[in-house]
Amino acid sequence: MIGATAMFSLADMQMKLAASVLPTTETMFCRSFVATLIVAAVATINGHFRHWQSALSRAMALRAGSDAGASLLFQSALVRMPFADIMAVLQLQTLSLTAASAIFLGETVGWKRWSAVAVGFVGGLLIIKPGTSAFNWWAIAAFGCVLFATAREIATRKISPLAPVPVIMVISSGFVTLVSLAGALIQEWSAPHWTELLMMTGAGFFSAAGQFCMISSVRAAPLSVVSPFRYASMIWALLIGYGIWRQLPDGASFVGITAIAAAGLYTFRREHQLQRLRRAAGT
Repeated sequence: MIGATAMFSLADMQMKLAASVLPTTETMFCRSFVATLIVAAVATINGHFRHWQSALSRAMALRAGSDAGASLLFQSALVRMPFADIMAVLQLQTLSLTAASAIFLGETVGWKRWSAVAVGFVGGLLIIKPGTSAFNWWAIAAFGCVLFATAREIATRKISPLAPVPVIMVISSGFVTLVSLAGALIQEWSAPHWTELLMMTGAGFFSAAGQFCMISSVRAAPLSVVSPFRYASMIWALLIGYGIWRQLPDGASFVGITAIAAAGLYTFRREHQLQRLRRAAGT
């Protein structure tokens, strides 16, 4: 999981650098196209496409559409927000999944976890600072990305367990590729310099590698054990943000980042405790 967060952070760093001179949809296209090719090659070698029909469903369509929405909003905000700030806002996904699981999946969420969700949301507000000059529409886009990403994960739970993970990844990233390609109709694309092309190709590679690392981690150990290590991404974000752009969050943002991480870690800990109680009651 720590390796996955490092891979994703490196991919996002390269996308932010490339997107400073290229249109958003063009950078999205290059990243998703490379990732799709890599995952499709793996799925082909392992014979996963024999079971491709098991992935076709309304849930898969919702996942692909949500993935495209999350990618578009994230890439739009990434180039216009401090690196550590947008990475911190994205950590709200853990808390939004808790709320969405209660609302859409009927899972029981007690007042303690709802309180953690509220604390995390307040932390997000401290980062984007509504009502101040630091607030802009791209901060709203970052929050919108969290909502789309949450919908994507909820939809993933509804997909048939018979559907191979690489096939799900190919369909989603392939759809993102098509959506970003359509963006050429509304944005004027330009021929990238070889350095920009190298960065976007690298972003696609690191994205695919991160996905495989994450999937491997959650399959090898309980989710309650590996999920807290997602917050290692904040360490990478702070190091990259300062090392590349000499950016550090201000005091309020640091408080917000701490609140989001603390709320998320408490949510994981509480869920682990509840799982142990349920297992004990079952025995």
